[in-house]
Amino acid sequence: MVIFSVLFSSLVFSQSAKKRIARGKQFFKMIRVREVLDTMLWKEEAKIFNNTELFFKKNNLDSYNSNDYRFFQSTVMQQFLFSKRHILDRIKYKYEHFSYEKLGNYIKEIKQGRRTQVIYSSGLYDDLKKLLTEEVQAINTQMVPKYLEIIVKRHRPVDLNLSYNGKNVKASDLDLDVLVKTINADYKKISILDRENNQLKKPEGYTYDQIQKIIVVFKGQEFEFKPDSRVFLLPHNLMQVNNPLSRYSFEEIPQWDIDIKETSGTIGVRLTNVVEANVIKIKLASDTIQIKKTIDK
Repeated sequence: MVIFSVLFSSLVFSQSAKKRIARGKQFFKMIRVREVLDTMLWKEEAKIFNNTELFFKKNNLDSYNSNDYRFFQSTVMQQFLFSKRHILDRIKYKYEHFSYEKLGNYIKEIKQGRRTQVIYSSGLYDDLKKLLTEEVQAINTQMVPKYLEIIVKRHRPVDLNLSYNGKNVKASDLDLDVLVKTINADYKKISILDRENNQLKKPEGYTYDQIQKIIVVFKGQEFEFKPDSRVFLLPHNLMQVNNPLSRYSFEEIPQWDIDIKETSGTIGVRLTNVVEANVIKIKLASDTIQIKKTIDK
């Protein structure tokens, strides 16, 4: 008898829950909750969009760069779409477990043409505003700075730590150049060295995946650097951090090291710009080249 009573109670509770959820869905459909939230979202989204030029100016970015401008606004838009789904999931859960009778009364009022009043009297507007405030705060304090930093990294030159026979020197003190060779017909071989500022320039006019090799030119001799073929067998993330030509090396490694040693007609050049490996090139007087790759422990 007790078992039957428990089963009966569970069945009644299950049916009651289903009715409440169904009424909650009916309420949302009639109140047009997505439309209400869209209006609120658009206002917050517009505040950020209207301040895009200000954000760019504060971060020394060019607001006339259409690629950067489009990237920033599209990523912000995607974040708001994610926030919208998150808010709807949370608000639906609350109202699908709301009082069955109260929802019924709200639905009657909507049918009587008092939809706008119900948006406020039901507490829906305040609930949406509270959730939206949380999402917008996270976007403004976490996501907007993150997206701007991504753009800054695209353009920030790479600092160059240059050593010659154990002493730190400037690029302007040496007969030195750093080139990239690409498959881009307009940029087959281009210098990326800023001699005055001891920095390396980021790709412009060509893309990272078009770079074939990096060439360090010292006293007219070329030292070529490119990833070991085995690097491309690694998972994507590991491939990026082990590939000296990758976007990661240019944008996430803030400083590259070039170490040049010259003794008795032998020139050795070491380039370090990846997380895991140092690539070493040695050119002898006989013009033979030896290559060695060592993994940092």
